[in-house]
Formats: sequence, structure tokens, C-alpha cells
Amino acid sequence: MRQGGHLIFADRGLRTLLLFTWLAGFLPVYEGIAAPYADAVSSHGAAAVGLLLAADPAGSAVGAFAYLRWVPAAVRPRLPGILSALAAVPLLACVFSPNLLMSVVLFAVSGLLLAVPLTVTWHRTFAADPARWTP
Repeated sequence: MRQGGHLIFADRGLRTLLLFTWLAGFLPVYEGIAAPYADAVSSHGAAAVGLLLAADPAGSAVGAFAYLRWVPAAVRPRLPGILSALAAVPLLACVFSPNLLMSVVLFAVSGLLLAVPLTVTWHRTFAADPARWTP
């Protein structure tokens, strides 16, 4: 255990990936309250819950693709921290109980923003050095 901790915290890329993963761990908490939230903002029952739960991964897929496709490589390393912090903002807007469609959009935007830091950190850490995959 100690060896693994030392390995991760001694390497800047792995440390960053771990910290972003911890941050990402706090954001999906909404999944635990999706059903009562959907009931509060919509009368569509299980369909509303399904839409809310699907919005985050859909946003993540779009975010990862768009980030790698259209953001210049020179700019990518500067954005993960900012985008990680911004990923929580759309979820905070749900405090105002927007309708179902707006909630789905907010969840998708949060997923989009959170996918970017994880994608770029993973890419910098592992894709650049495939030897890291070997223990």
C-alpha cells in the first residue's frame, strides 16, 4: 500500500489523475437523488430518471470528443483544473429546480466539463508513455 501511494504521489501526472478522479467522485452524488429530483421537477416518472442519468455520460462522450478534436494541443494542458471546477456549476443551478429539459441539459454540461480533465490527464499520463500500463 505504501509503495503504491509513493508511486502515485511522486509522479505529477498520476497525482493529477488521482486528484481529478477524487473530484469526479463527488459530482455523481446526484445519481443517488435522481429519482426524487426527477419527481420534483417532472411528472414523467421513470423516463425522467433515465434521462437525467443518461445526460451525464452523454455529455462526457461529447466533451471528450470535442476537446480532443477541436481544442489546440498547446491549450489543452492549461484547461483541466478550470474545467474540473466548472463541472460543479451546472449541478449547483439545479437548486433552483429547473424543468426536466433544463435539468437534462445541466447534467450533460456537467458531464461534458468533467470528461475533459480526465481525458487530457489520462492522455498525458498513459498515452504518451505506454510503459506505464505495465506494473
